[in-house]
Amino acid sequence: MNRIAPNTKLRVYVLAAGNERGGAATHLLTLARYAQQARMEYHFLLWGNGPLSTQLSEIAVEQTCLEISSLRHAKQRICQMLQSDRSAILHSHGPRLNVIAAQIAKQTGVPFTSTIHSNPYLDYLASRWKSIIYPQLHLYSLRRAMGLFVVSEAFAPLLPVKDVAFVPNALDLQIMPSASTELRSILRKKIQIPLDTPLVGIAARFDPVKNIPLLLRAFAQMNNVSAHLVIAGDGPLRKEYEQIVESLGLQQRVHFLGFWESMKDFYAALDWHVLPSKSEGLPSAILEAGATGVPTIGSDIAGILQLIEHEKTGYIVKEGDSKALAVALDYCLEHPQLRRRLVDAFQAEVLPRYRPEKMLESYARGYEWFLGWSPVTYIHRRRTGL
Repeated sequence: MNRIAPNTKLRVYVLAAGNERGGAATHLLTLARYAQQARMEYHFLLWGNGPLSTQLSEIAVEQTCLEISSLRHAKQRICQMLQSDRSAILHSHGPRLNVIAAQIAKQTGVPFTSTIHSNPYLDYLASRWKSIIYPQLHLYSLRRAMGLFVVSEAFAPLLPVKDVAFVPNALDLQIMPSASTELRSILRKKIQIPLDTPLVGIAARFDPVKNIPLLLRAFAQMNNVSAHLVIAGDGPLRKEYEQIVESLGLQQRVHFLGFWESMKDFYAALDWHVLPSKSEGLPSAILEAGATGVPTIGSDIAGILQLIEHEKTGYIVKEGDSKALAVALDYCLEHPQLRRRLVDAFQAEVLPRYRPEKMLESYARGYEWFLGWSPVTYIHRRRTGL
């Protein structure tokens, strides 16, 4: 690995998929919007086109869109950029690009790091053979990293490097104690339900780790048969989920929205946000919902428990228990005063910990520590025995 002289102004090349969506995309967009305030320079390398590359263009962020029809040519272009920059760090996001970044780092000698947004053992649950082979390839590639960032402290023991730094997801939204009637009605008009109809929802990619089938089964077990459920997102599993809805007789009360452009409109329409996942990093969805005045019912997994304290800043249920989730949904919809209390506490106690400036500072200190420039006082943990 090339050595960068201490106190050099770093130039971080952020390698990410142009079609990235969800929490990782929110993380990257927040980083991009506030990059000018950072102690280093950021340049975004977008692997192909898509929603993320479009949004970065809209906010005039310096980026290079890579033509990915030829893997070899795309890698060569990155290598040329890095080799001509003596202050370069390569910072990738996502399992596939981490493998590519490790190869580039080996070829160029440029320091390489990554932000781990999800449990690396659960990234490919939709495919049995991929779930066996790809995590091992991914983890092997991460051994080349000078250190790694995690958005959830629970991921640190899973990683094959000594130096692991925590970086918080961050929120770049106006906080609303509650949504206006006008904002609350946008989505409800689309699905043709009145303002007073109980409405719960989830925004997530259609992946087994999000546990959407469990949410559908829980919804079918509720006593409240006037409630509706909206699901924002899409993916190869959509047809399977629609078949579950049909088998449960929920066609009139469950609404698949596809990818929804304005998440503020989505969350503003809800009475409760639901996240029954098997695993999470640090869910941006909970932060976004809370900023819009909507509390979350979530499963008792590490990433969610970083944000929610049961009946104080949200509502927690046992992961994988559809009956417990059904009971929680009924209870929460029956107690509107609970909703208000949890939102107030979440906005006062949780959201201030996840501001963009905290993300920027965590990255800056992490880079400096990985390069050996500074002590370890602010790092989540240093693993031993590797």
